[in-house]
Amino acid sequence: RLPDHFIPVSKWIAANVKKLGVLNRDITVVYDGLELSKLNNNADSESFRSKHGLDNDDFTVGLVGLLIPWKGQDLFIDAARKLKDVIPNLKMLIVGGTPDGYQDYENELKSSVYREGLEDIVMFIGHENDMPMVYMGLDVVVSASISPEPLGMVMIEAMAIGRAVIVPNHGGGAELCTDGETGLVFKAGDSDSLADSIVRFYQDAELRQRVGTQAKKQVLSTFDIAFHVNKIESVYD
Repeated sequence: RLPDHFIPVSKWIAANVKKLGVLNRDITVVYDGLELSKLNNNADSESFRSKHGLDNDDFTVGLVGLLIPWKGQDLFIDAARKLKDVIPNLKMLIVGGTPDGYQDYENELKSSVYREGLEDIVMFIGHENDMPMVYMGLDVVVSASISPEPLGMVMIEAMAIGRAVIVPNHGGGAELCTDGETGLVFKAGDSDSLADSIVRFYQDAELRQRVGTQAKKQVLSTFDIAFHVNKIESVYD
């Protein structure tokens, strides 16, 4: 109760702050800002695909994030299992490093891939520095977090480059997308729902293009760092 004002980064966070008894007048939601002009929109998909031995006709779906359980890599792998006989040229890429203390989790994930016979579908990419190159190399970018994300900066970056994204229907991430307009929204924790969304994008290239274009417009108007700074200054003023 010490702060004079609260600045949550999403409406979902704001709702949780209100549960502490904070009044609406003492809360202003300000989304995180990105220096969008520094994102390399000229990155090409060929660089990433060539680096990892992906063919041009491979349908690439990526989950980007640290290898920790609540990011939902196991859910992502379960969706791959359901899709292995549905999408013939599917590649499901897990992009991100493994923090200290989570090596056992990585080993469990890889054992699951081997056990389900998904070695030709699921790829562990590891940490990547050039994220625009990664996004451009993916047809679809997924957030599969089983616990609510405060906001979801990976999704914002991917949308800023015009990628088609899939997000769960909880947390701040659900605020980023209008289903069917700026992305697809699936039932959190439900691998069937996630798999259905992936199939929908696979079957409709025009939908991927349209939502990617709309997502980019939304992000450029909402998450630019200058807009963020002005909102923060207005709170202090």
